Amino acid sequence: MMNLYMRQNKYQHLDITFNSQKGMTLIEVLVAATILFSFLVMMTQAMSTAAIASQQAEKNISVSLNMPFIVDQIKSEIKKGVLSANGQTKLNSVIYNWHAEQQQRKAILQPGLREQNIKRFARLYEIELTVSNKSLQKKYHYMEMISEK
Repeated sequence: MMNLYMRQNKYQHLDITFNSQKGMTLIEVLVAATILFSFLVMMTQAMSTAAIASQQAEKNISVSLNMPFIVDQIKSEIKKGVLSANGQTKLNSVIYNWHAEQQQRKAILQPGLREQNIKRFARLYEIELTVSNKSLQKKYHYMEMISEK
């Protein structure tokens, strides 16, 4: 019996207390919430910037997509021999306004035609093209050379 009593008293002198914490403190919750909200704000800004860039790229693509067709149309109009020409075309909600004005007309010297005394001419046009798509408006200036037959 003595042996059992000693065993029970053996651990009585150790004063071990466990701080059993159930949950988090208010400071820990505030720190975690601040980190979470900061991350959410950064992600929202990144997504917003990406969406705006995507919309701008879509507008630029829609404007540039039909550019070869518009340039060919302008070429065919000024091949008719006018000194200046204007035109407007609408393709896929994009409006193309253009103005072409002849800058020069020069003779082309070709080796085979020189002996036959046949002259060919080329005209140089300055073309101003304005492209409008909703809120996007771009202006282009370029030179186009058209040879006469």
